[in-house]
Amino acid sequence: MLYHFLKTSIRGLFKTPLFSLINILGLSLGLGTCLIIFSYWSFEKSYDQFHPNHERIFRIAQVKSIEEGGEVLNASVFSKVGQAFLNQETIAESLVRIHRNGPNTSIQLENEAFLQPGIIGAEESFFDLFQFDFISGSSSGWISTPQSVVLTESTATKLFGDEDPLGKPIQINGSFGIYGNDGYQEFKNYTVAGVIEDIPGNTHLDFSAIISLNIFTDPEREFSNWGDQFYTYVKLNATNTQAELEESLDRFAKEKFSESGISFFSQPLSSIHLGSNLNNEFKPNGSQSVLWMLGLIASIVLIIACANYINFSLARSLQRKKELHLRKIFWAKKHQLFQQLTIEAFLINLIAFTLAIILLILLQPLLEYLIGFDLIASLLLPKNIITWLVVLLLGVILSGIYPAWVISSRSFKSFYRGGFQPPSFQKPLIIFQFGLTIFVIAFSLLIYSQINFMRTQNLGFNTENVLVLSGPSVEAENVNLDQRVESFKNFLTSRKEIGKVSSANFVPGQAVRGKAEGYIRQLGQPEESAHTYFFTQMDTDFLKNFEFKISAGRTFSKNFTDQNGIIINEEASRLLGFTDPIDAIGKKIYYRKNTTPEIIGVVKNFQLFGLQKQYEPLIFELGENPNQFLYLTVKDSDEMLADLSVS
Repeated sequence: MLYHFLKTSIRGLFKTPLFSLINILGLSLGLGTCLIIFSYWSFEKSYDQFHPNHERIFRIAQVKSIEEGGEVLNASVFSKVGQAFLNQETIAESLVRIHRNGPNTSIQLENEAFLQPGIIGAEESFFDLFQFDFISGSSSGWISTPQSVVLTESTATKLFGDEDPLGKPIQINGSFGIYGNDGYQEFKNYTVAGVIEDIPGNTHLDFSAIISLNIFTDPEREFSNWGDQFYTYVKLNATNTQAELEESLDRFAKEKFSESGISFFSQPLSSIHLGSNLNNEFKPNGSQSVLWMLGLIASIVLIIACANYINFSLARSLQRKKELHLRKIFWAKKHQLFQQLTIEAFLINLIAFTLAIILLILLQPLLEYLIGFDLIASLLLPKNIITWLVVLLLGVILSGIYPAWVISSRSFKSFYRGGFQPPSFQKPLIIFQFGLTIFVIAFSLLIYSQINFMRTQNLGFNTENVLVLSGPSVEAENVNLDQRVESFKNFLTSRKEIGKVSSANFVPGQAVRGKAEGYIRQLGQPEESAHTYFFTQMDTDFLKNFEFKISAGRTFSKNFTDQNGIIINEEASRLLGFTDPIDAIGKKIYYRKNTTPEIIGVVKNFQLFGLQKQYEPLIFELGENPNQFLYLTVKDSDEMLADLSVS
């Protein structure tokens, strides 16, 4: 009987090719969309769940109340939080502090240097909390080896090729150091103590190498100079809960930070990616609301595709009246007709599902570029095979069961007397289908308008044809880095394809690493009036070249001695207590390194971290040679890039 049903179904597909093609293409698009979104959903939900006992691991985050109202939430905290908490509380089995280096770190191997961002420092308990499998070496070797570093597989391959790097010396520039009698001394010489597999995409952590922080003989003294830049993770004992952790953090904050307005809260490790959007995150996180929105879109698309199939099936039943007459005459039972029509629906869904998989394979490079992970590999995971079956089953149930039941439930008399009439449910179904379609189109137009708004919004400075280059970070004894940067800038300026060249130590849209808290204020003002400010360095041409708007005063200039001058933005001017930017010009403030610079200019607020963020208070210094990033305005980008690659 099954063979007969399949044979009849296949014959029906070829008998009405246009109907079959429309149904298969419609269902394949709907099923393919669902597979993409549900696989993405599964991937996003899997973040950091591969670590053993991940449900017992929490990140300690920081909340600072500000006087004008509101709160500042940071993913990182002060160094003393972790150590004091571990010494004071008994609910923690283990704790680790992690510190990120700047973007301009590099690794030097003999006479060859490689720019290598993503180098972090971590305490020796790192691998007690996080599982990253070792290809070579071990966590114990990382702990016992002086000035040790663990590389990811791709970093090791980049440096050593197929050679085993275990025990090999490397030089890391721009990472960690210590202040001594002779000034700042950087730790540069390290030994490779292990190689781990590349970190998977489904973790909120992001690094290319891990330096053991046991390089410091007195770590607490050194760490106290680094501010609130430590990512602190705690692993609870098996018998303790997050509620107990929250109680401990509240008690700890009241005892140690009662006068500073700082408190703490915990975040489950597996919830960070979708549930955290704090300042200074390791990398941009996802969004639970966006995930629910995508799930809604997937459901709507599948419902529209199935409704389209139902309407076509019911309409086609009018053309199959003679066939259905004959089946009823020859005593076809209701359940037999139901089975026949359900198998037809299953066959069409199976073909559509297969076509959807083929389309996904063909579109894999584009999809990987857009969503950032290998969708096909994700779909082949055992747990996602269930997703395949669920999507296919939903397609069969939504598209096949109802028309099969409606058609098979008709008696012979109804066929004979009046023929088969569309059920009363069909008209509302058509209206529902078109309503959903209109909703999807309107929603797409809304998203387009939002994206267009973000693309055309005035950010406060010129971004057209601007290219940002990472500055050099390798300095040898016989090489003056500042002179080389200046020489390179002169070379760029001489190129006809390049308009303007300047340099700075920050990139709009990325975190500004300089942060001053608790002491910046006007001269004569009490310390209690101090706020938190970000600070960075630039050259004399940066603000002018990129058309930052000046509210009051002037920009840095080579015609003035501006080493003791600063420029602030309007938000910093407001926090310093000036009602009008012009009032800030000529005033001095308490600043870092026990200096009292004069405010020479105020720039209009500009979008530093994105349109969804509020303006941050910024202070700009004139750097002697700020070389972390070079900014170029490009006239002919293709020709310029070709010349730079040759040079």
